[in-house]
Amino acid sequence: MFSVRALTLFGNLLSSNATLTVIPDTNPPVPFAGSITRNDGVIEVGIGFDEAVDPSTLVAGNFTVLGASSSTFKLATNSFNTYQGVVLDTTGLTGGNIYTARVQNVKDVFNNAMPQTDVRFTVGPVKWAESGVPIRAGQVVPVGDTGFDVLNGGRKEWDSYDEITMAYVKKTNDFDVEVQVVNAEPGSQWTRVGLQARNGLDVGVASSNGTGLGTHSAYAQTHVNPSLTIGNSGAWPASDPVHPQNRTPNNGHEQNTRLAAAASTTSWGANLAGAPLYPDVWLRLQRVGTNINGYSSSDGQTWVAQGSVTLTDQQADMYVGTSLAVETGNIWSTAPADGAPFDVWGPTDPGCTTGCAFDPNYDRLWVAQFRNFIDVGSTQISIASVGGVPKIIFGGVLQRASVVTGPYTDVAGATSPYAIPTGPAAGFFRVRGTITSN
Repeated sequence: MFSVRALTLFGNLLSSNATLTVIPDTNPPVPFAGSITRNDGVIEVGIGFDEAVDPSTLVAGNFTVLGASSSTFKLATNSFNTYQGVVLDTTGLTGGNIYTARVQNVKDVFNNAMPQTDVRFTVGPVKWAESGVPIRAGQVVPVGDTGFDVLNGGRKEWDSYDEITMAYVKKTNDFDVEVQVVNAEPGSQWTRVGLQARNGLDVGVASSNGTGLGTHSAYAQTHVNPSLTIGNSGAWPASDPVHPQNRTPNNGHEQNTRLAAAASTTSWGANLAGAPLYPDVWLRLQRVGTNINGYSSSDGQTWVAQGSVTLTDQQADMYVGTSLAVETGNIWSTAPADGAPFDVWGPTDPGCTTGCAFDPNYDRLWVAQFRNFIDVGSTQISIASVGGVPKIIFGGVLQRASVVTGPYTDVAGATSPYAIPTGPAAGFFRVRGTITSN
């Protein structure tokens, strides 16, 4: 039982009693499965869960991809071990086909073990790559068909050199995509979490002098920054002799662009949306003719225009998708006031002249979580009478559930218009968006 006492200008006011009942968690975790193709052609299957799980149960024997010729288990984590994702590198899968991921014996943190569970997924068009030559190799963990957890350890995305991790599709001419950003782990003040369109992926293209000057391709992006940095989040141990700089987060919406290959990076547009409020952060990137337009939203429905830009290097084909650039070059400093001379670029950095201490342990992996990476307009649904038969008119993938709260599963083979089956069983329908590569 509890009550609330309020101190007011009229004296103390006491509420009536209320009862708080704590129900123990006896539900096992629920898995999600998705796929993504690594830039070298390896199809990776990712497994995520609806709650925190016991990491000791994330072992190879608990995960199988039915239909794969072989699979190799990997555990993807950030450097603070606050995130765990499962990735299986497979052989024998084919794009566009449907497969099943089998998960068993995984426990949540309350020791609830899940039974053997089969989750169907489609090998979709999304691929991933990382530009530049980062010290820490990134990873993308697919979560369902349109969600991605992106890990990045990049030192820079500015000037003429980028170290980003990107989940992308190839788009030709006009495109219009959106994504929801549900979490951005505190990194540097300029950690960039958003949507990007690039002329080239620049995989393995190193900086020219070790500090971030290079020949990387033209791009345009719209993104948000985390609401905290490693310096003010309390994540970094106070006992460490090297302390993060830049402790004030930018905490806003931005747009960056490189108008031509090897040119300097500049900003475009304006922050008209204010501080991002995760998880209600939606971003949209659109190309119409030669204009690339950026938008932001708090619900994925009402969009605020952030500006437009036209690349000097305008190409018909672009790589478009979610990107994360942590910019660890903004976390550490060579200034003695920050603990000790230190630079993640190492002794080759001309900005560090004395006592340069390069240690790759300070160039860490960070995670950002994206959901609903889809083509704008791919989710539409309505009901109409066609020839006296009720039918569902939809765009995207039709899903059905027996109760309105779900779970929803794809209606196999459903095309629009879809004739609603007759019978006494209740049916609730929705659509999920899709992303295409052209």
